[in-house]
Amino acid sequence: MLVLLVSCASAINGPREKISILSEPAGATVTVDCGAAPVNGGVTPTAIIVDRKADPCSFTLSKQGYFSERVRLTREISRAAAANKVPGVIVGSLGTLFGLLSDDPRINPGDTGGAIYEAGKAIGSAPGEAIDRSTGAMYKHVPGEVHIVLRSMR
Repeated sequence: MLVLLVSCASAINGPREKISILSEPAGATVTVDCGAAPVNGGVTPTAIIVDRKADPCSFTLSKQGYFSERVRLTREISRAAAANKVPGVIVGSLGTLFGLLSDDPRINPGDTGGAIYEAGKAIGSAPGEAIDRSTGAMYKHVPGEVHIVLRSMR
């Protein structure tokens, strides 16, 4: 349970994602160049499961009588990864509160409150970010759905 609280994207996204691929006309062959995904992606309409860590990632759609089209996906940080900041904010806030309430003459709340908060935020967020980066769950591919209109050779 603790791992789920500190690695939010892993709990929400998982290490793989499904990319839908559509073409006009339907029936185009999909070739995949994306990490460990199978090279043959089937025929449109289809969906390909790819590792979120895969980078670079692209699909080529081809159909007899039409020009082939290649789509490159970019890898971005998923919104789910932002949830890793929650434990960091809690740790940073508690650290600041303890600094403000401290009777220790060496601690000047006016000087150290922000520094304590930032250090606590970094320490509290680091485990989740490390887990999500290693599983790939912190990433997403864009576009998440591919829709290509193939151009006729005629």
